[in-house]
Amino acid sequence: MRIMARRGAFSEPAEKVPVPRKKRGTNAERAEALRKKQKYHDTYVRRTYNLDAGEYALLLAKQGGGCAICGKKPRKRFLAVDHNHETGQVRGLLCLLCNTALGVWEFDKAAAERASAYLARVAADFVPAPDTPKDSDWPPPDDLPF
Repeated sequence: MRIMARRGAFSEPAEKVPVPRKKRGTNAERAEALRKKQKYHDTYVRRTYNLDAGEYALLLAKQGGGCAICGKKPRKRFLAVDHNHETGQVRGLLCLLCNTALGVWEFDKAAAERASAYLARVAADFVPAPDTPKDSDWPPPDDLPF
């Protein structure tokens, strides 16, 4: 249990008040919460995109278990279902950042191409940081000017 100091309106000595920590729950409780989260997600995806849990899992496996753009594996959040807003056709599964970026650039292809060209130009101008000193370089020589 943590102990926190609490001060009154005036500068009187601090009173030590125990602050209870949040309980994490038993393994069974955490497993049940995870099952509920999975069931809610499966229901949402089925109702919204007409994609059942098996199809979602198959699509995730086809993408190598991660985001279709950056390849990051899902950790706490499920991957978002990317779809065409006009036809409703499912295109793939994306992480939150890639889904947001795609939403920003989706209606302006020229801006997306300019951003891609900018990133390529910046990558070409990138100068890597100098190597950090190795253990054999320590201690430094005595003739340094500082």
